[in-house]
Amino acid sequence: MGAQAVRLPDDYLYTSKGTSEMFAIYYAYERSRLTKTAKFIIKITCRYFVPEFENFLKNKNVDEYFALRQNNPDNCEIVGSHINNVSDIFMPGHFRNSDGKWHHHIESVYKDRLLTRVPEERIIV
Repeated sequence: MGAQAVRLPDDYLYTSKGTSEMFAIYYAYERSRLTKTAKFIIKITCRYFVPEFENFLKNKNVDEYFALRQNNPDNCEIVGSHINNVSDIFMPGHFRNSDGKWHHHIESVYKDRLLTRVPEERIIV
């Protein structure tokens, strides 16, 4: 499955408003030379600037964490994953959550993946 599925109007698996975002993140992860040396992949909505974010991360041993999220798990302006867990958080395979229902908002998908696939103590908040 690739980004072409986004164009299919009858493919309800790919109708999330964040579908393109997730495909773009995973596409970059698979093809970027930067991911060969990176420890974390972090998506920040482009209208945000977080002062001191780099210093905040420097004070963390990122190898001890699987993912990164905001204080409110319903928000996804900032979401991230350790390089070893990118598939758990960003793979655009499908948008069926752990409750068995299809979710068509990327916030719900990220929240479910972070809260059901990653131990809370292994998430940078």
